Amino acid sequence: MLQWAEGDDSARGDRLQAAGAEELRLPAAAVQPLYPAMNAYLAAACDAERAVPFGDLAQAGLEARLELERRARPR
Repeated sequence: MLQWAEGDDSARGDRLQAAGAEELRLPAAAVQPLYPAMNAYLAAACDAERAVPFGDLAQAGLEARLELERRARPR
């Protein structure tokens, strides 16, 4: 799961676009239920450096869901 916590937006975007639908379903589905806990942690984190991977993972989960939705739209 942490493979998706890529801090570089461009690299993460490339990885998301190259991933198959099955690969995208994991971060899209697994991360969403964790948003409240991750947001609470991010809000309370005293050490911003330790919080960065959680923010990256949350962003990857959201972007994976958006990529799946984009692919599902008729062209």
